[in-house]
Amino acid sequence: MGMRVKNGKTDLVHCNSIHPQKIQMKMMNFCHTHFSWNMNKCSYICPMIRNNTTLFIVLLIAFSLRAGFALLDNHPIASDEVDYVELATHIVQGAGYSSPDGTPTAYRPPGYPFFLAGLFTLSATPLFIKLVQCLIGCGSCFLIFLIGKKIFSEKVGLIAMTVWSLFPTSIMMTSELLSETVFTFLFLLLLCYTVYRDTAAPFIVGVLSGLLILLKPQVVLLFLGVLLYNVLRRNRLWIRSVPLIAAGIIVITVPWTIRNVVTMNSIGISTNGGVNFWIGNNPEANGSYKIPSADTLSSVRDEGKRNSLGYFLGARFIINNPGQFFTLGVVKTAYLFSSQNYILTLLSRGEDPPQQYRDRVRTLPIWIVLLVNIPYLFILFLGVRGLIAGQRKYESVGLPIHYLVATWIIIHVFFFGAARFNYPLLPLFVLTGSAFVVHGTQTAVHPLWKRSLSIGIALLALLPTIVEITMTYGYK
Repeated sequence: MGMRVKNGKTDLVHCNSIHPQKIQMKMMNFCHTHFSWNMNKCSYICPMIRNNTTLFIVLLIAFSLRAGFALLDNHPIASDEVDYVELATHIVQGAGYSSPDGTPTAYRPPGYPFFLAGLFTLSATPLFIKLVQCLIGCGSCFLIFLIGKKIFSEKVGLIAMTVWSLFPTSIMMTSELLSETVFTFLFLLLLCYTVYRDTAAPFIVGVLSGLLILLKPQVVLLFLGVLLYNVLRRNRLWIRSVPLIAAGIIVITVPWTIRNVVTMNSIGISTNGGVNFWIGNNPEANGSYKIPSADTLSSVRDEGKRNSLGYFLGARFIINNPGQFFTLGVVKTAYLFSSQNYILTLLSRGEDPPQQYRDRVRTLPIWIVLLVNIPYLFILFLGVRGLIAGQRKYESVGLPIHYLVATWIIIHVFFFGAARFNYPLLPLFVLTGSAFVVHGTQTAVHPLWKRSLSIGIALLALLPTIVEITMTYGYK
């Protein structure tokens, strides 16, 4: 007896009717026909399941770290946090966007206070706000993965997401009632949308850009920089999209601008821009946030007039003192990339904290300072190396990261520098640094001068942090 395969059915036949070799061949064809597609499908699904599991584990760790820190943190709010919470409270209470005395204000950008007001309608407890920001922080982790996967590779995306998930500053920032967490998420969402859409809907790009402007009005200068970049590269597709992008921005920002014109007699999103411009450009300016002793703006009670006067005085100082402005620009950049100690001093405020920033840092154990700053230094060094090495790669996918970083620095050269302001740039450095680690050998094709320049600039970026920590703990 033998076996015959026909239409998927197995029949018994006499051995002398079918040769054994033919039986073997038919059995192999049967197996190939019925099982090969399923095997191929499994080979495709298994890596996907494996990668999804890895993503889930990393995101779970990211949320656990952030939520755990939020549960332990009970720092009293201060400075910008107080203003944001007061504004959100007034909105919820029906008092409008007003200062503590009840008068309308536009000093702070409206984006974050309205975000808080929306959450206050559900719960006004600080822990609830922090947990929501923990979720937003995890969203940033996932967006970093998507951007890294699209531009470089899935491996780069996973590494970058893991680094950002474990980065101490990103963990602690979600417990601060500041706009950085929300702004960085929307910024990454905009970049992710642009990268994944070959022909990104310009109106959606404009809407996301408008939301970013409501959080940080100076970001409009970033978009103008990107426009200039595309004009210089003669990117006709992008230039043709400008009207729709502008329409999206207008839809989001014009209603608030009209409110300010009617209520405050001031054009713009906020009225603190001129004050900050004057703080960064006056005879007593030191490159950081230092209000001059002869504060001529404090006597002007009208916010709109004070804002205009600040821009006028700052511009006059720049025109009359170009050399000092250039020197201040270098110092502002150094402050922009200074240490992450600011996040520690924000979260470690006691009932009677020291007045001087350096004294507040000195109250912290040195091992905590190093634990936060050493990862930051690695991110900066590798990020700058990868930023320079992968310049053409970023341009080829329509995401000029190097141009975004340069424009962000220039913006703060015209205002003032602080380490908190570099937070939105750090995910970009994490991405470029991860790509440099994975694909670093490819930099061998670059000329020696370019590699030497990237190393020099990377080391220079570390200098402000190293000097600051040395001066804080090395000298009394």
